[in-house]
Amino acid sequence: MCIRDRIRIVRLFFAVFLGLFSLMCMADQRESNIDQLIVLSGLKTQVSSFPGQVKAGVLQAASPGGIGEAQVSNILESVDNTIMPAVILREIRSSLAASLNDEETATLLKWYESDVGRRVTTAEEAASTPEAYEEMMQNAQMLTENDRRVQMAMRIDELVGATKMGMEMQDSTSVAIYSAMMAAMAPGQPVDIEAYEKEMEKIEPQIREQVQSLVMVSFLYTYQSISDDDMKKYEIFLSRPTSKKFNDSALSGMARGFDEVVNDLAGELAVIMQSDAA
Repeated sequence: MCIRDRIRIVRLFFAVFLGLFSLMCMADQRESNIDQLIVLSGLKTQVSSFPGQVKAGVLQAASPGGIGEAQVSNILESVDNTIMPAVILREIRSSLAASLNDEETATLLKWYESDVGRRVTTAEEAASTPEAYEEMMQNAQMLTENDRRVQMAMRIDELVGATKMGMEMQDSTSVAIYSAMMAAMAPGQPVDIEAYEKEMEKIEPQIREQVQSLVMVSFLYTYQSISDDDMKKYEIFLSRPTSKKFNDSALSGMARGFDEVVNDLAGELAVIMQSDAA
């Protein structure tokens, strides 16, 4: 398998994980409030949908003329074995419990229990299914025709740092998967990713454009049923220090959990690639 074949596999998963796009030990009551916040904010529902989204993305990215059916089947099985929502939620819970105090948690719960908060969360949860992702991609062009809503999506991206996280996730995910495949193809040999890095440097501007474009479409699709007035209230909420602290902490925990499951996935992908090369 040449370097371009390996990069094709890495980029397949980069495309998949982009679709993922649109969030310790303390007293018992403290844990209960954090768990309630994870549920009310929609994080639990959205993270729980990750395996289905990844598998749907694999199927979409692999066709037509990409990788073989047997290989796709093995990859889908690996996703089931490794992309564990409980692992990601554990890291999110740990991060939030360590960073938010009782007053901040109560303030956030009050927002998510409000009418606007519930409408926003409901929209985010509805947009997190594989079926919603497919519909979103089919309607991407239409969604970007409303300049006012596009500007809104850009402001939200700036507030929550979605494009920035997407690029960071792409870096960690692609390096983990590529390194695992290289190690599998040459057991016992040091992994030299210089050639891979050179290839990725050439397309970094295109990758950033893809990430930002998908983030915009994701926000436009997710909040299409939310009125402009409610979206203004949501932007105000996102701009508050407590909300930024919550978002940063949730994303940090999510990134740690995601790194863990992706490393597990990378190991299984390496075995698949090694078997195919045998």
